[in-house]
Amino acid sequence: MSRKLRRHEGRFAAIPVEVMTSEAWRTLPHGARSVLTVLAAQFNGIANGVQNLSRETCRRYGLDHSRALKATKGLEERGLIVCTYRARYTKSRARIPSQWAVTWRNITHRNNDILPRSEKAPDLWREWRPTKKQSGQNDRSDSMRAGEMTAEEMRDCGHSALRNPKNCGRIAQPSKNLGALPALGATAAGGE
Repeated sequence: MSRKLRRHEGRFAAIPVEVMTSEAWRTLPHGARSVLTVLAAQFNGIANGVQNLSRETCRRYGLDHSRALKATKGLEERGLIVCTYRARYTKSRARIPSQWAVTWRNITHRNNDILPRSEKAPDLWREWRPTKKQSGQNDRSDSMRAGEMTAEEMRDCGHSALRNPKNCGRIAQPSKNLGALPALGATAAGGE
């Protein structure tokens, strides 16, 4: 007796593995990956260029609206999305949200209107390469051992990770090549 393969009923977010193994994807912060997944989920198989991040859309998918809009800048820089319409108010004062298209699919809409012929998928993410500042965002294997934090990360924790490492989500072990941390050491010494 053979088993029948069932197709998944309903909608899903299709992001090609080739995109997910690219430099553009691997250096993305996790919040931006979530935003890209939401934009990909809005693609209905036909219309690419009408995906939006309205307050309602963000609420439906559990995203913070302002953070989602900030994440689109990084997605656009990496060529994973392109803006097809910038938000503006109409004459009746109705606000139309910005719209984006994923770049691994042909673009069918621009300026809130359907195109007579779809534009070929730009695939801008293929050529994107990280700058020095962006390259170490998620991949810290070159300079850090697992579990170690940079001085900047310790300061960004919102508390002194050296004084009370239990409050930090990660193990606070300064790297041997960083040397002393004067800003953290000064607060620890001043509090005693």
